[in-house]
This record gives sequence, structure tokens and C-alpha cells, in this order.
Amino acid sequence: MLQLFKKKPEQLLGLDIGSANVRLIYLREKGQRTYSLDAFGVLPLSPETIVEGSIIDPSAVVDTLGHLVTQLQVKERRVAFSISGNAVFVKTLRVGSVEDPYEMRESIFWEAEQFLPFPRDEVMLDYHIIGDPATQPQVDVVVVALKRDVAQMYLDTLRQANLEPICLDIDAFAVQNAFELNYPDEVRGNTVIMLINIGASKTNINIMKGGEPLLVRDAMVGVRALTDLVRAEFNLTYDQAELAKRGRYEIRPEQLKPYINQVLQDIGRELQKTYRFFQSSYPDSPVKKIYISGGGSQTLGLKDYLAQVTQVPVEMMDPFRVLDTSAVDPGLLDEHRYASAVTVGLGIRKA
Repeated sequence: MLQLFKKKPEQLLGLDIGSANVRLIYLREKGQRTYSLDAFGVLPLSPETIVEGSIIDPSAVVDTLGHLVTQLQVKERRVAFSISGNAVFVKTLRVGSVEDPYEMRESIFWEAEQFLPFPRDEVMLDYHIIGDPATQPQVDVVVVALKRDVAQMYLDTLRQANLEPICLDIDAFAVQNAFELNYPDEVRGNTVIMLINIGASKTNINIMKGGEPLLVRDAMVGVRALTDLVRAEFNLTYDQAELAKRGRYEIRPEQLKPYINQVLQDIGRELQKTYRFFQSSYPDSPVKKIYISGGGSQTLGLKDYLAQVTQVPVEMMDPFRVLDTSAVDPGLLDEHRYASAVTVGLGIRKA
């Protein structure tokens, strides 16, 4: 089984296969937690290629990966990749501490099975213990369940593209890895932070404190709905609609406002639901700041809207903030900066 949490000591390619784009990155470690960006590329996928996290057209993904690897001229073929969406289940459990590691593992798996939305034999399970079972009578455990058939489809697709999958993560944790690299003071400050990664068809939410995830959830809402609305209303191409929703096309923002508001309200409802649940579970740990990333994070009005519905300061998360990016076209980086948190988080994984 691929390890979801274990960090191992050679750099892997970071590969983010989203429902709208494929992003590939290669980082070279220059010193402790310092990296140079040696290769970075992005190619689009058609909207029908990946639906709700499942690969519908593997050959299209294989072709895109082949073009991307050739374009970047990278020799490394071992990759870290991630999955999110309906195939992923994440839950934090409180379990009694057991001295024997094997017994502890069995206890965690037994507790997890009480909550799984899938049959146990259909999932891959992994977990991360928060705290020290040797010194605490009870510990919180973050449990991740991933549907085995979905994971296998990704593994088969990568191997068909002559890539070697080494590390499997989930999007929310990859975003957290990128955040911890770029904002170490926030992590050391033990502040409760909400990370929101907004994609085309889903939104990853991770509420963390001091480097530990407290609540992780994927909401199946994204900004592709806005793209489709704008395309239909203004008779635009897909690319033109993508630019328009970021305020970079010849349509006035006031013309887009009704459609933007409709999609923002959908995202806002999911965010508020998650936020209320977190507050009821951790009443003494209010969220102090929100960082947003993902391809949808630059949608007109989104940042201000999220600040309004949560009453929490919202900032854009820059996953290239501390990287040496001198080897890569700055125009490409600026175009995809806020959409690349998952990619960077995967790129710092090792094998």
C-alpha cells in the first residue's frame, strides 16, 4: 500500500491531476527546507476527462502526461500524486492509547470502520496520530480512507504514461505541506488556520493548528459551474469564460455579478456548514485566518465574499513564496501561482 502520511529522502516529481488541468513540478532541495524550482508545466484537460475525481478517459490523461514530460525534459519518472473528492473519506477520531503499535493500529482501524461510508474491503486505510500515545490516555487520530478502485485507476494511468507512482497523498494534505513550507511563522504560532483550495469541480477544506489537521473535508462544489454559466450567457469559448470570471476579458464585472453570486453562494454554504461543525467540535479554537488557493481562488469577489460570510481575515496563499523560481518563466508562474498549492505540496515529497 502507498503511504499517505509517511515522509521518506530523494525528490519526486509533484503531479497534480485536476479536473481542468494537469500540473507537473520538479523541485531541487538546496538546503534544509529551501528549494529551487527546476521545472514547472501546465496542460489543460477537457471537462469530460475527469469527473468527480474519477478518470473517465485514461488515454487523454496518458497523452497529456506524455506531452508534459516531453515539454519539460525531466529525467525523473518517480512521482508523488494526490486524489480528492467522493472517493476520499477523512475523519478525526479519539481513541484510547495502547502501548503496542500493532494493537494501536488494530484499535484505530476498528474505530474507523464504524464510520466508513464504504465497505472495509473496498478501501485503503491510513492514519496519523496527533500527540504521543505513550504519555496520553487518549489521542486524536486522523484517519484517511481511499476507494481502492479509484486509486488503482490512477496508478494504472500513471504507469501507462511511463511514470512510477511512489507516493499517494490527498489534495488537502498536499496544500497543507505547501503552506507549512511557505508560511512557517503561522505554523509555529500555533494559530488555527483554515486552508481552502477551490478547484473546478471541488473544494478542499483543511482546518489546522500547529501543523496538525483538525478537520479535513472535500466539498463537491467548484467554479466550473460559473464557467459554464458565463459561456452560455455571453456565447464565449471555454478559455474566454475562464478569463472573464477572473476579470481579464472584455466583459464588465457588473455583467458577471449575478452569475458569480450564484456560484459564490454555493461555495459559501459549504464553507459555513464546515465552519459551524468545526466550532461545535472545537469551541475554544476559533479560526484566526483563512488562506485560499486553487484555480478558483481568483474568481472576482471571492476573497471578499469569504471574509464576509466567515468574519475571518482572508488571504491568497502563494505556494511559490519561498522558492527560488529564477529558472522558470515568470509569466507562467504568475498565471498559475495561486492554482499550484497542491502541485508544490506534492513536489516536496521524497522517496
